[in-house]
Amino acid sequence: MYAAVKSVNPNLKPGQAFDTGILDNVTRESIEATLVQNGNRLVRNSIDVSV
Repeated sequence: MYAAVKSVNPNLKPGQAFDTGILDNVTRESIEATLVQNGNRLVRNSIDVSV
């Protein structure tokens, strides 16, 4: 959910109020599309940039 709101309002900081209408476009499918299996857990699919 945070990523969906952040994509619309990139300056959003945790704890700030936001337009909840943004979440009307979030679907289960769109959330599941960002997840991958990691062992017995689902984690957000992202690029690991750690060195």
